[in-house]
Amino acid sequence: MNNRWVVLVALLALTALSLRGNAQDTALPAGVYNTPGPHVVVNGTLLQAPVQMAQGSMLLPMRAVFEALQAQVQWFPQTQQITATRGAVAVQLWINRGTAMVNGREVTLAVPPTLYGDSTYVPLRFPAETFGGDVKWNAALQTAIITIQPVGDAATTPAAVNGTVKIGVLMRKTQDVFPKLVIQDPHTGTFANCILAANATIIRGAAGTLARSVDFGDVQPGDLVKVTLNADGNGSAVEAQYALDDGIVSEVTGDTIMLRNGTRYHLHHDVRFTNADGREIDRHTVVRGTPVSLRLTPGTTTVWQIRATTGHDEHAPAVKPDHHDEHAPVAKPEHHEDHAPVAKPEDHSFRIVAPANNERATKTLSIVGRAPAGMRVRVSVSYESSVSVVAVKGGVYKDTVIADRDGHWRTPPIDTTIPMVTADSYTVKAEMLNGKGDVMQINTLTLRGY
Repeated sequence: MNNRWVVLVALLALTALSLRGNAQDTALPAGVYNTPGPHVVVNGTLLQAPVQMAQGSMLLPMRAVFEALQAQVQWFPQTQQITATRGAVAVQLWINRGTAMVNGREVTLAVPPTLYGDSTYVPLRFPAETFGGDVKWNAALQTAIITIQPVGDAATTPAAVNGTVKIGVLMRKTQDVFPKLVIQDPHTGTFANCILAANATIIRGAAGTLARSVDFGDVQPGDLVKVTLNADGNGSAVEAQYALDDGIVSEVTGDTIMLRNGTRYHLHHDVRFTNADGREIDRHTVVRGTPVSLRLTPGTTTVWQIRATTGHDEHAPAVKPDHHDEHAPVAKPEHHEDHAPVAKPEDHSFRIVAPANNERATKTLSIVGRAPAGMRVRVSVSYESSVSVVAVKGGVYKDTVIADRDGHWRTPPIDTTIPMVTADSYTVKAEMLNGKGDVMQINTLTLRGY
């Protein structure tokens, strides 16, 4: 009798092992069986990170996800943006935004990134599949199983499939028969010629902001570019990035410029001096006290363009006064002051143009405003309501836009129905930022609930 019980127990154990093996496609670590789920296993390794469930999707701490996938991740707190790159794939996500960008292409998320306490959680399946991984769900074990080729595996990485990836500073560009970029490796100083394919995609944006699809002519010398080459050795995709800083000039020498905040920058020998409209100006018109916007190579202090935003540069400062001094020393200036004393500067002053204060909100709205050309504007929309006499507040939108060469800025359409409650009012705030992300000016207005 005892021997039969031993045999029966052994058979049951073997059956259990067999069933356990059939419930999965690959060997799983012991922790999957010893601890309650949900679990995440990447290439056979159990992630030691807390899991949150939202709308049927798994969310994990941002760095746990991207580091497990061997992706490089950056967090931009001012815009609540996450940027992750793996091989030739670049992903951009935003807290509470239901869409993401993949190599400049917008995609819809099943669930947006979310803040839990002080931690940023991102959906698991989206980046895993976007970076080329295979995701399977083992319901019995409450485990997501991800298989992804390691970075550097020459057989399947995007760089190997497309040829290679070249990264460097754009020194010049030409367009003869085919458009061509000449880039310099920032580490070795060597140059590379990158001829672009006819169907090449190009995206460009300021560091820490949303990159957008642009034309070849919009890419500028000084941009940090990543060129993905196809099997023929031609560029199939270009990602360009630049940096900005704004301030008041303290000192300009032959090859340096210093702002009043004490930051000193190196002027590239091909640096361009322009006015707010982008027209070339004499470099000697940029003197102490001139408001400027500097365009730099990200991660360096090298300036490639100085855009002076003063009204003097726009309205020919020296010619008119000299002419009036000779022919009508007092009358003409008084006449100009009477008829147009403030109009031109106001055209470029920082403000929200639409909607108007105390206007009724709509279910979808865009915030429109004015700012000096090239300035970054951080726009946020929050709501306030009351549920059973309890005040409820929350955020609807937060992102950064850039004023165009004419001083106009606009947000994309904002969905004000995001709160699960009826909002009594909305607060719109626009903050003009310098290159370091410091707030220079603030405009706010209030909208009534719809």
